[in-house]
Amino acid sequence: MIKFGIHNTDIRMNLFNYNSPIAQITIDGINYRIVEGLIHNRRKTYLLYVDGVMMNYDFNSVKDIKALFN
Repeated sequence: MIKFGIHNTDIRMNLFNYNSPIAQITIDGINYRIVEGLIHNRRKTYLLYVDGVMMNYDFNSVKDIKALFN
């Protein structure tokens, strides 16, 4: 049986998020995407992709990621 949402933290169920980002911007020809990540300790995380490559960090909020650009 396949479980969705907080009951399933399998990355394979979240791969579709790259094509449906929460936020996306292109700066100087570099594409940045913020997508939903896995659930850690019952909290949703967010991922940052830079030109299609996922950064090795889990962020706790979209606000944390946007702070990198300020």
